[in-house]
Amino acid sequence: MRVSVNEDEMFRKAAHWWAKNAEGIRISVLFFEPIVKTIEVPEKNLVYFENCLAEELKEKFQEFGFLIVSVDYKPDALLSKVALETGIPMEVFPWKSKMWIYPNEVRARIR
Repeated sequence: MRVSVNEDEMFRKAAHWWAKNAEGIRISVLFFEPIVKTIEVPEKNLVYFENCLAEELKEKFQEFGFLIVSVDYKPDALLSKVALETGIPMEVFPWKSKMWIYPNEVRARIR
């Protein structure tokens, strides 16, 4: 994803991307027997998460001038903080995903 927009819209778009990718996910648990379960996130939690994340992104961006937000096998500190505050399970974020936020540009990928 590549977006060129004004600063406030940039943070909204970035937060929306993370919220959209956390909507509902199927995960496989393969410890003793194959189990596939779906984690559904309530819409109100996603909206709250998106709004809080946009504010957090804006605050950190103003402090550092750029941001990298990522999930390796678990969300980074920024995503974890907002997810915990808004009731979003950590398992819903796509593994190996990364977002770069620069002045007037947002790039994201999922591997």
